[in-house]
Amino acid sequence: MRKFYKDGWDRGHGGHTINGPAIWRLPEFIYIYCEAVNNLTGPNDEIYNLINKVRDRSFMAPMPPAAKSDKELMEEYIQRERRVELFYENNRYWVARLYLQPGDYNTTSNVKASEWPYPKDQRQSHGMKPVEDPNGKIEVNGKKYRMERFVVEDNRVFSAPKSYLWPILQEELKRCPSLVQNPGW
Repeated sequence: MRKFYKDGWDRGHGGHTINGPAIWRLPEFIYIYCEAVNNLTGPNDEIYNLINKVRDRSFMAPMPPAAKSDKELMEEYIQRERRVELFYENNRYWVARLYLQPGDYNTTSNVKASEWPYPKDQRQSHGMKPVEDPNGKIEVNGKKYRMERFVVEDNRVFSAPKSYLWPILQEELKRCPSLVQNPGW
C-alpha cells in the first residue's frame, strides 16, 4: 500500500496524504507491451528485462531464466505481475474479464466458488489472519505468527457464458432489431 503515500510520509506525526489514483501507470504499459511481444514472437530478453526492472523496483527477485524460453510460463508471469503491480487500483475486474478468468477452469456448468482449485480473482472473497506458529516469521511481543488465508465469502456462483457479459437492456434491443441479447440472458 506504500505506493499510495507521498514520499516522506511519517507515520508518527498525525495525518497522511494519499496520492490520487493514476489513470495509467508505466508498468501497465510495460505489461501490455510485453504481452503483445510474447504473443507475437514469443519470449525474449527484452521483455524479460523489462518485467524484471519493474520487479527490481519493488525489491522482488528476478523471474526464473526459464521464462525467457517458455511462452506459456512468460504469459503466466506477465499476468501475475499485472495482478501484483496493479493491486488495489480498481483494475482487477477488467483484467479478469480480459482473460476470461472467472470461468477458466470449468466453463460448462454452474460451479460454487469453493470448488475452484485456487482463487486468483473474484471467485471467492479472501482474507488473511495471523496464526500463532513457533516457526512463523512474524514476531510480536515474543510470540511468532504466520499469515493464513481464510475464506470470507464462499457462496458465489459463476455460470458461463452468462457471467462474462451483462444483459443488454430490453429498450435497447427494441430500438435496434439487429442487436442480439448476450448469451444466457
